[in-house]
Amino acid sequence: MQHPQVNINGSSAQSLTDYQMDIHNAAHALLATIRAACPHGRDYQGLPEAAYQQARAEHGAIERSVQSVIDGAIARALNLAEQSA
Repeated sequence: MQHPQVNINGSSAQSLTDYQMDIHNAAHALLATIRAACPHGRDYQGLPEAAYQQARAEHGAIERSVQSVIDGAIARALNLAEQSA
């Protein structure tokens, strides 16, 4: 993952960190909503079992994707904090 480099001609470390924290907070809220909307077997009654299993797998992929966004924002924020120290 490429991290920004704080420099005199660029954005301040604080503004870059604030952006990363905004990303983190928004993605964390999204992840909570995604988890609340997890597929449930009762919503797939009448369909083959494979339909429910596929929905669960797709849902898991979405969760992992959003978690990756959260992890990246944290990594960038920590890198910015190290640069500011």
